[in-house]
Amino acid sequence: MEEEKAQFSGQTISFVLSLLALVLGGAGLYFGMTANQGLAPVRNFVHEGRTGLAEVNKITESYQFRINALDTRIRELESTIGRLKVYGNERDRKIMKMIDALEANNRQISKLSNQLVTFAEAESPAPAADSSEGITTASTVGRSSGSAGTYAIEAGDTFSRIATQQGVSLDALMDANPGVEPRRLRIGQIIDIPGN
Repeated sequence: MEEEKAQFSGQTISFVLSLLALVLGGAGLYFGMTANQGLAPVRNFVHEGRTGLAEVNKITESYQFRINALDTRIRELESTIGRLKVYGNERDRKIMKMIDALEANNRQISKLSNQLVTFAEAESPAPAADSSEGITTASTVGRSSGSAGTYAIEAGDTFSRIATQQGVSLDALMDANPGVEPRRLRIGQIIDIPGN
């Protein structure tokens, strides 16, 4: 009987331990499934985060490529602008040189023209001059005797012709009328005639 008790007691312990193992296994399975269900949103969030991060990285790489291309284009344009500035400055300098040369030529031509007129007028005889002083008009043939006074410009008059007819040098006539442009004389314009 003792043996039976011991055998029964061993079987009971085995059964209780098996039952306890079964309960603990069931509880572990339940908690594991519950934890798995609780972790599913976390797993999905992490997966979506990884996917989103990969997309963000792709977009970032795309924009970085575009930025690099634009940066290269900007450097090319800056280089082109620099070259154009150099060419523009060089062109402006050449234009200024040409303008200076043209003005010098114009002054030389004007000087030669005045000398030719003076020479031509010196070769032709001078008409009789009126001896009155002051303003001369067409009624007095537009000429004065060479004394200091004024003169009204008539058609065809030039400083050289007036200087010759008035008996003064061209330089003296020009000095007496510094504000008058010899190539832009107007009929009726009054100029000063210096004294001899």
